[in-house]
Amino acid sequence: MNFVSLFRRGPYTAFPHRFQPLPHPTLLNATWQVVAGTTGQPAAQLFFSFRDAPPSVANPDMTLALLLDNSGSMGSDYSNGHVYNLASMLLNRCRQAGVGYDLVFYNSHPSFAGHVDSDADLHRALDRNPPGGATAIVEALRGTVTRYRKQKGIYIIVITDGEFSDKTQAMQLVTREFLPQLTPTNPYAFRMHFVGAGAEVDREFLEQLERAGSSQGIPMVSGHHHAHISHAHTSIASLLDMSFLGAGHSVEFRRKDVPDAESHHIARVGQSQLQSFQTGEDDTFAFLPRQSTWVVDVAPTSAKSLQLEMRYDDGHHVKPIVLDLTVPLSIPAVRPSGWRFGWPSATDPARKQTQKEALEAAQARECEDLKALAKGGIPVQARQRLKELQNDPNALFTANLDPSEAALLRRAGYRPVATVGGSAMYHVGQAFASLQDCEVPVLSQAYDEATRLAVNRMKKELAALGAHGVVGVRFEIARREWSEKTIEVMVVGTAVQGPGPAPAEPWLCDLSGHEWWALYRAGYEPCDLVWGHCSWFVFTDYGDEMMLTNYTNGELQHWSHALSRARTIALDRARTMAPPDRAHGLVGVRIERRLDKVRLGDVEGSDAGKREHHNLLVSILGTAVRVRPDAPRAVPATAHVLSLRDGSLSQAQLLEREVDAKFE
Repeated sequence: MNFVSLFRRGPYTAFPHRFQPLPHPTLLNATWQVVAGTTGQPAAQLFFSFRDAPPSVANPDMTLALLLDNSGSMGSDYSNGHVYNLASMLLNRCRQAGVGYDLVFYNSHPSFAGHVDSDADLHRALDRNPPGGATAIVEALRGTVTRYRKQKGIYIIVITDGEFSDKTQAMQLVTREFLPQLTPTNPYAFRMHFVGAGAEVDREFLEQLERAGSSQGIPMVSGHHHAHISHAHTSIASLLDMSFLGAGHSVEFRRKDVPDAESHHIARVGQSQLQSFQTGEDDTFAFLPRQSTWVVDVAPTSAKSLQLEMRYDDGHHVKPIVLDLTVPLSIPAVRPSGWRFGWPSATDPARKQTQKEALEAAQARECEDLKALAKGGIPVQARQRLKELQNDPNALFTANLDPSEAALLRRAGYRPVATVGGSAMYHVGQAFASLQDCEVPVLSQAYDEATRLAVNRMKKELAALGAHGVVGVRFEIARREWSEKTIEVMVVGTAVQGPGPAPAEPWLCDLSGHEWWALYRAGYEPCDLVWGHCSWFVFTDYGDEMMLTNYTNGELQHWSHALSRARTIALDRARTMAPPDRAHGLVGVRIERRLDKVRLGDVEGSDAGKREHHNLLVSILGTAVRVRPDAPRAVPATAHVLSLRDGSLSQAQLLEREVDAKFE
């Protein structure tokens, strides 16, 4: 008996497929896999591993430094040749790319041996720096970055037994100074590789440092905690091939199955392990690692396969690699109602063609939406809706204003046009803090960037409407329970048009209609929205626990100080968004805060993991204003009128030389 499956198999593959044969002789391994793309359609994930044979290139954005622990506890690793073997192996690999590395020895104090590009230089440096003394690494790390970081980034390999006398300072240096510089726009800012050496390796501390060494999903620190460092040679070589040693530069992806005029049907391409992505119009990268994983989002078409061409320059000439993938570029449409028991019924060819054209049009629109959102724009349907409103002066308007607010705007010559908004869902990467109070830059930057994206999309809608500005902007900033690493920011307001041509930069304000009217009468005009966010880690110590269990009244000074510090930082950031040459002050400033509980992992030598700590988020939101050139010298007096109908308060202007006010 034959059974028909009730489950439709998806378009994605569960494991990578190897190219047979390899598409180019320079490749050692090449695989592809179908994964979910950002458009909701399947995407191609490609893995390339190039051969070690020259020619090879070094990452133009990085320099390489080798830090050797020459404290007394490392004596046996120097005497048996383990340290020299590893340093020599790294030097030989770098020579293939025509570069060497900068060598640093450290024990109680660092010794900077300078650039090494030959075995003779390496032998002389080792002879001049025999093992001895204690171990302190912070000064060596700072000096290495200051002296040898000549490009945008630096790769640091540390050979150590992990017995640092300045462990706390080393953790703070990595989390506070190195991590904030490592972003998706600069994924090569820092790379650190700790190699454990010797039988007394402090494996636990190196693992803690490894966990702390990542930011926004981008790995910065990789640790290999072996008793003998010779076992880690293969791992070090593999990590170098992922970020420092490459097969070429100026790598570019484009499709082969479409004409050149339509070559930018690639919606997004990037290196997934670095989270560095670009849109289709900028699908050129300056470096091709020997081992790299790429994700290619392609504009949906009706094709059954995908032909990609990867072109890269190895320093001598451009090499093309053509990849033929059986990737379904569109998800199958829903079955028509005529299907029964898995067997299709006869359909009208004209109807099938109409359905196909509609599906292709919808997929093309989804691709255009993806490109627009990647550039901070708005979707196609939103642009069409706003264009219709702009061209139809008799269209019904929508507003989040009260009737009295809309009436005051009309009195000043402004009329509501439409409700506009912007939103952003933002992923928060790994965030780490030291064992004391400090700001968490990763979280602060995430909230700031999500707010910027949402506000910029509102500005795009204002520009599409030809509006003068927006009134009554309402912010909503939330962390959802179903995804603790996701931030949602939404802004909604009422776009208004006034007398005369619309300004090149529409103004934004979160003031109500009444507040806007009061400022307008006083001669002020809004400039723009301002905001500032600060995420502050509050470390609970023993004194805090004693205070919380005390039976007497008293101020929780620790929390008060944290709130004051976070508020000051957030307010300073809001002020910097409104410089004196564009604004005269901030009005409508409001403070929002959020307090979340935080649990730390086990910390060596401390019971901090048993306590309950907190993360404090303080957000400052307001409107920057300036005095209009036609501002009146004196502001007419007003009277507040209480409505006996609904109990609302409104303002009425008192005319000069008039004792009583008359109201209709």
